[in-house]
Amino acid sequence: MTEPLPQGSADQVTEGWSLVTARLVESVQRTVQLAGGLSPDMQELFDAWIAIVSRRILEKISPGQTLNLEDEAREWGLSPSAYLGLIVALHRRGELCIDQIAVRRTHDANRELCPCLREEEGGSSAPEDPGKGR
Repeated sequence: MTEPLPQGSADQVTEGWSLVTARLVESVQRTVQLAGGLSPDMQELFDAWIAIVSRRILEKISPGQTLNLEDEAREWGLSPSAYLGLIVALHRRGELCIDQIAVRRTHDANRELCPCLREEEGGSSAPEDPGKGR
């Protein structure tokens, strides 16, 4: 019981898969290039950078403090995902404790996707919240 694709859908699907394929090839190529240049001294430099940023984050945090993820990430020049990753790593190492996490639902675009893969026209490509308007 499948419905036929609307006119033009096959072209849109083909174009979408072309973009996804190009992005995957680019990602694999970048990974190979980075892995080839990952010498012990580069790994040591990256580890030192992580240690410095982590130490500064710990110095800035006071007991019971609430962190604004967007603001803190911006201050460090990181994406919110990268900053959260550092906070979680510090939590796992026992250097801080995450007591609460405040979240909210959004219909923003996927921040981890390349803009070329996002559906920019007509707003967000996220599905409509079924509970919205109740």
